[in-house]
Amino acid sequence: MSEPGQPVGDGPGEDGERLLLADLRALGDRAQESAARDRIPRRPAGQPAPLTPAQELLWLLDQAFPGISAYNVPRALRISGPLDLDALGRSLDQIVARHEALCTTFVADGETTSQRVGSPARVPLEVVDLRSLPAVEAEPRAAAELRQRTAARFDLARGLM
Repeated sequence: MSEPGQPVGDGPGEDGERLLLADLRALGDRAQESAARDRIPRRPAGQPAPLTPAQELLWLLDQAFPGISAYNVPRALRISGPLDLDALGRSLDQIVARHEALCTTFVADGETTSQRVGSPARVPLEVVDLRSLPAVEAEPRAAAELRQRTAARFDLARGLM
């Protein structure tokens, strides 16, 4: 078999095509062997796993500065028109159920900290209805509510991320 990238056979004839296909198969086999060798093993369900470097940094920040919310990534949406709160709640619950990171807590056991993936939890929805307020009062109140909620920290050892 020739080395990949080297001319194959005498040109575009049948023998050259056969050798080219053999080279391509060999390359594919080597890529599959490499992928199998480098594959990260699946974590057994319910078993703790080491923190990733990013998670470790987050944990250290949380330990050094309890209550800090600098790592929060808040998002606010202005919705006009009717909102189906039940459908919104079900949608958020499905997102949590599909993404283990949102069900993960950090557990300190002596000298190491690990991550544990828990069961999906329901997303608590709190509704603050400002429709009864005049617009000049509702807007600042909404901004204050938003500031308060985005400043809240996550408890990395418990609860829903």
